Amino acid sequence: EKPVHFPKNRDVFQFDEEVAEIFENMAQRSIPMYAEMHRVHVEMFKDVMESGRCTVVDVGASTGRFFRTMREALCVKSISEIPGLSCIAVENSEPMR
Repeated sequence: EKPVHFPKNRDVFQFDEEVAEIFENMAQRSIPMYAEMHRVHVEMFKDVMESGRCTVVDVGASTGRFFRTMREALCVKSISEIPGLSCIAVENSEPMR
């Protein structure tokens, strides 16, 4: 069953607690190639990340899916296990963090 979100104020869309709860499902259904783009970006950064010092900044990080995809692709429990890699997630919606 697909989650349905009925905002409290239909005139204003906010990334509130309700949206944060269903964001991944909503994003996968409404953003073309959402998961594939995360995978492609990880592949692009893989050589750079493994070759030395690197900082990756995800502006508008939402629920952190990009960094989870990165962790899974690199087969580590935590991104902090990768020497020389710094990751910064920027998200202005408190419920999305």
